[in-house]
Formats: sequence, structure tokens, C-alpha cells
Amino acid sequence: MVKNKVYFLLSGDTILQGLLGATTSNPKVYFFYPLEKIENNLPCITYHFTEQPVDEPNIIDKALVDGLLTIDIWSRGNTDEIESRIKEIIKNTLKFKANLLTSVPLFEADLKINHQQLLFQILGG
Repeated sequence: MVKNKVYFLLSGDTILQGLLGATTSNPKVYFFYPLEKIENNLPCITYHFTEQPVDEPNIIDKALVDGLLTIDIWSRGNTDEIESRIKEIIKNTLKFKANLLTSVPLFEADLKINHQQLLFQILGG
């Protein structure tokens, strides 16, 4: 399952964990959103996976599910190092193909938080 693979890759990477200031009790990697206010967990990463139905008739193994993986970086500071590390992890560690479709810099004005959104197309996840 893509959700679990992504969690274990991001929360298990010591370089990324160092950039996030993570601890063993709080790896700062959350599926969808942290249980507490996001501003209490900065910097951190949230992610979710949206499955797309496999409608290609030539695919024998229907377990190869295509979908979109969204990874969001939340920080009061610069997100460049965290973004670079995530791209490296996704590109070099996943056992399936992941193409970066977009990287969008956002700013949450109400919370004064930098928000970088990465969107990957997953093939064979």
C-alpha cells in the first residue's frame, strides 16, 4: 500500500528527520494532517494518496494501482532543503515509478506558514 510505504520512507530517513527536528515519538510525518494544530508541529510533512482506477485492458496485475501522491511541506522557514530531500527519497527509494508533476510554493497568510506542495504521479504502486 502506497500510504504505508511513503510513511515508512519519510519517517525512517535520518537526514529528513534531522531537517524536520523530529523525535522518535513525533517523526513529524502525518497522513492528511496532524492531530494537533499544524503550527504546533512545524516544520512537518503531510501527505495523502489518491488512487486512480486501472482501466488499461492489457494490465494483467490489477494490484499495480496508479494514483497521485501529494506531499505538503509546512514551515515557518525556507522549505528548499526539505523539498530536495523528499524528491531524492521518492526518486531513489520507491520501488515503483514516481514522476513529479508540480511543485507549488504557497503561503498560509493567516498562520504565517510557508507551504510547499509536491504532486507526484505514481505508476505501479
